[in-house]
Amino acid sequence: MFSHPLFIQSFFALTLVALAHHVANIFYLYWTLPWIDLPIHMLGGVWVGLTSLWFFYFSPYKQGTLNKKSVFITAFVAILIVSVSWEVFEILIGVQIGDSYFYLAGLDLIGGFIGAGIAYIYVIKKYLPHENT
Repeated sequence: MFSHPLFIQSFFALTLVALAHHVANIFYLYWTLPWIDLPIHMLGGVWVGLTSLWFFYFSPYKQGTLNKKSVFITAFVAILIVSVSWEVFEILIGVQIGDSYFYLAGLDLIGGFIGAGIAYIYVIKKYLPHENT
């Protein structure tokens, strides 16, 4: 079950997210390099995308048939749910909401969607049979 290459790649992406976040915290990169947040959110989007695609199409719990439309919908609905939930969680735990909060939250969402797009393209190129057109 966990030996499928997509699961392993998803786990690798999660490990990179955790490592990047840890390094950014240790060296105060979120405060000294505000743009560092975007690539970390993109990498998180890759992780969410790969994990959701593995779960719905390659795990023992698979739900759907692999095609471009279903893969696209799965990746983007998953990142929408996770990203919006995360932003709500930040509000609930008391992350400071200043004048730029919604701008930064929007950038976070964009980064996640870019990452999910990368996961979508990767899965389509690697796992979808090539069409002869």
